[in-house]
Amino acid sequence: MVDEIALTISVVSILFTVIGFLIEHFKIQAGMHERIATLEAKQKNIDDHAKRLDDFSRRFDDWGERIKALEVKMELFWDAVSSNVITMLKHPTAERRDELLDRLGDKSITLAEMEELKRILTCNVKLKSRESLAAAVVVARINQKLYDAGRLVVPTKT
Repeated sequence: MVDEIALTISVVSILFTVIGFLIEHFKIQAGMHERIATLEAKQKNIDDHAKRLDDFSRRFDDWGERIKALEVKMELFWDAVSSNVITMLKHPTAERRDELLDRLGDKSITLAEMEELKRILTCNVKLKSRESLAAAVVVARINQKLYDAGRLVVPTKT
């Protein structure tokens, strides 16, 4: 009888150990399911951000292409206008100005010479109205070139 009681106690003890193990296993499994759900939500969030980043990248590429097209159009405009404007500004008595205008026209002018030509054109108030417009166009072109070269800072509005 003592053996039966000892056997019963052993079996009950084993059952409680197995039941405890199973309960602990199910708790761990439930925790894993929660962690998996959290990770899946985070992965969805990462995927959403990746999609937005990809959309932004495409838009940025599109902006780059549009800016390149605009730069080409501006160069074509300046090339078409510059020869006529330069001709309007030339005078036989203004040798240095004519020399600088010629260098601007054939694109061999240096940045320092551009600054000099800009000073000459902006200081010369004796220009006729037609020449004033031509001078303003040339100064605008020079400003654009100086800005591109980092030699002109455009003031920002505050």
